Amino acid sequence: MVSGFIEGEGSLVISVIKNNKVSNGILLNPEFNVVQHENGINILHSFKVLFDNYGNVLKKSGSEKVYVFSSKCKKICIAFLF
Repeated sequence: MVSGFIEGEGSLVISVIKNNKVSNGILLNPEFNVVQHENGINILHSFKVLFDNYGNVLKKSGSEKVYVFSSKCKKICIAFLF
């Protein structure tokens, strides 16, 4: 059920950053997001609980009544999504 919801309302973005301080010269920076209208803000807080309070629920910039749960994916996020 959660995976279908994420497929429709969420995204996983992985930024690739050049960094000479890491062994292979590339740093991967994953971020997971789920967006909801203010009526679904409780769903976003449920994601925060699901990810052990790792992440934030914030108003989406440029949108008056839209909120986003955003998490810089660490091990718990990656383990859950894959």
